[in-house]
Amino acid sequence: MVIQTELFEDKDTQILLRCKESFKNEVKALAKDNQLNLSSYIKYLLTQELKKAKK
Repeated sequence: MVIQTELFEDKDTQILLRCKESFKNEVKALAKDNQLNLSSYIKYLLTQELKKAKK
């Protein structure tokens, strides 16, 4: 089942993703393991992907 879920905690950034709740929980756990909050971690991952795409 696909659930529309807001991954960002800060409301200044609005990116809506469709994902399973289990995926959101997995990403939250990874962020916590890396001592980041969810918003910072998602922004970091998006930035890394953008850098790869520009190369």
